[in-house]
Amino acid sequence: MAVFTDAIITAEYTNAEYSFIKVKYKDQTGRILVHHMHADPDHCDFKDLEAEGWDTEKLVEATAESKRTQSAAWNIEVNTAAKVMIEEMGLIERQDEISAAQAYHHIVFNEDKDILFKFKLWALETDIFKTATKTQKSSLRKSKSILEGLALINTIKNK
Repeated sequence: MAVFTDAIITAEYTNAEYSFIKVKYKDQTGRILVHHMHADPDHCDFKDLEAEGWDTEKLVEATAESKRTQSAAWNIEVNTAAKVMIEEMGLIERQDEISAAQAYHHIVFNEDKDILFKFKLWALETDIFKTATKTQKSSLRKSKSILEGLALINTIKNK
């Protein structure tokens, strides 16, 4: 009997090879715990997982749904950060949510040369680029869109 028997919340693959599984379950006190295991059909934990209805198809579906949810959350985070940066740069004023979103979309995706130039000037004055290498600054100057510039800022920031 596995530690997660009759207590599974969700299960999903954790790597591209589908060789590891993460099982979230509640223990007897109500705490949510995680159990990691190999996707080995001969292992007793895997057999217990299957016995509770978590066959390969259900695991793939749960994994895909988890990835979609994570992707949506990441997109919201990136879009919110980009909108704040654009507002800080003075490219748009704080407006109602619909018009701000439309302005954000126009600025980020339409590659307006004047706005792109202002973005690059703004970015080069941030603390991130004050300590950046010459190559990183050059990459920003060569970027062809605000989105590309934001990606570069994210890369430098996370190093």
